[in-house]
Amino acid sequence: MDAALNDIIEDESQRLSGAISVCLCTFRRPQRLAAVLDDLLSQQSNVAQLLEIVVVDNDAQGSAEATVKAAAARATVPLHYLIEPQQNIAIARNRSVAHARGEWLAILDDDERAPTNWLDSLGAAALEYEADGVFGPVHHWPPDDAPEWFKRGRFLDRAAQVSGSTPPGNRLYTNNALIKKDVLCRIDGPFDPAFGISGGSDTIALSQVHATGARLVWCEDAGVTEDVDPNRVNVSWLLQRAARGGRDYALLVWRGHIPPLYGMRRVGLVIDTVVKGTAALLLCLVTLPAPKHLRVNAWRKLWAHWGRIRAFTGARFEEYRTYAGK
Repeated sequence: MDAALNDIIEDESQRLSGAISVCLCTFRRPQRLAAVLDDLLSQQSNVAQLLEIVVVDNDAQGSAEATVKAAAARATVPLHYLIEPQQNIAIARNRSVAHARGEWLAILDDDERAPTNWLDSLGAAALEYEADGVFGPVHHWPPDDAPEWFKRGRFLDRAAQVSGSTPPGNRLYTNNALIKKDVLCRIDGPFDPAFGISGGSDTIALSQVHATGARLVWCEDAGVTEDVDPNRVNVSWLLQRAARGGRDYALLVWRGHIPPLYGMRRVGLVIDTVVKGTAALLLCLVTLPAPKHLRVNAWRKLWAHWGRIRAFTGARFEEYRTYAGK
């Protein structure tokens, strides 16, 4: 973190205006939920004021209730527990936003871990860059017994960004975010239930928010970590994820949330998909004799463009239908 941000953190007279509600949606991950709740209850508060934690259980059977109650018994801030019986991540997110009372919303996933300065790092960045929303990286840790090709590929990690820069529309997520509630609620929903099973509702919503003129910035120092679920350590899941990402990108361009390609919106997207999809196919052929992590990375590029094509046809994904998908 640069010197300016350190100065803000050390000066307790400069605090983020408005309290923070942490919004956390969960689905049948009691052990991981307990761990992240411990992290949230251990947050330092020099810049950011934690008002409450809102947990929305997307399991109709309320499987997270005991975990939340155990955390609430030792919490020094209110910890609210709600059940959203309809399995739809967008609806669960909307319910957490509606229930939150804070001027700011901090959002992360139920299988992530947050360092004790997580909220302060996001809050300091919001102050420094006069931002309406701040986003940070997620550092993925594969299982110890993951195959070497998976570890070498680092498929889930994204390239580092410069703090204070604006993330591109297809890299806006709620797995590590701080955003003003009134800014997020400029759009209806704000998360579209039509993407509550397929995934991508957060990227589409935040891209719409950015289009309203909101200042959204990146903070490379406000990172969280995630232990990769063993169910995701396989080629099939990686390709499904790549295809869904390609679908999201196509929709963002198609709907005008990302600048047009080659100066044209829909025609440009089609041309770009054909050209880059062909290049990805050639890359797959070239890397046939290469190590597996390079081959899989080439396949992912091809599947991303297949996802774009599926977006044109209106095909649906169901990434949030099961526990292993996210």
